[in-house]
Order: sequence, then structure tokens, then C-alpha cells
Amino acid sequence: MNSGADVTVITLTVYQQRKLQSTLKSTGKVFMGPCNYKMNCIGTFTSQLRHEDKTTTEEIFVVKGLERSLFGRQAAHSLNLLNCVDALNSNEMKESVKEKYPNLFTGLGQIKDQEYDIKVTHEATRFAITVP
Repeated sequence: MNSGADVTVITLTVYQQRKLQSTLKSTGKVFMGPCNYKMNCIGTFTSQLRHEDKTTTEEIFVVKGLERSLFGRQAAHSLNLLNCVDALNSNEMKESVKEKYPNLFTGLGQIKDQEYDIKVTHEATRFAITVP
């Protein structure tokens, strides 16, 4: 999941395939792609999103030419799909998190007092969508 998306966007194909009953409204927002190119937002609609027992109402933007749909940060947080942990101050809190997420503190996340080089191939491309 891309936690950096400012808004929830879906592809035109997803909008058409789902035969959504919502009528698209025009929007004055400009979306810029990862290489600072203007994206083709054809409209917006409001919809209720649900995951397990959580629901949220979101404005969803339909973008023509978008490769994949993205949850916005707010939607991901509201549906408990994404949780941010800034710091673990107490041992009780640390143990609680370790118990709930046993794989969180293994591998790269466990390195202490040493440098680590993350190798990235030259073919790797950065990807992000932002709203100015």
C-alpha cells in the first residue's frame, strides 16, 4: 500500500468495470504525477468505503491513464489499514507491539549500531502521487 497518496484515486477502467451509480462531478484540483506531469482527472464522486467493521466516506478521484488505484492516507487510517507508530517509550508498549506484530522487529528492522547499505538497481523507478 502506498501510504504517501494525498487522496484516494481509481483508474477510469475500475470506475467503468464497477458500473458505479455515482455521477462524476468535475473538480478544479490538479494532480501531478511522479515526474511532475499533469494527470488527467476526469471527475470525482463520494462513496462509502468499508473494511471489516470500519467504514469511511471519501471523495474519490477518477484518473484516466492511471496505472493502479491508490488509497489516500486518510482513508487507509480510517479503515485501520495503516497505522503509524512514532516511538515506543515504555517496555510495556514495546512488548504489546511485539506481541501483536511479531515480524515487525526482525530482519532489517532489527539492525542496531551498524550501517546498512540498501542496494537499488539503476532500473528502479520512484513512484508517488501528490496534490499541490
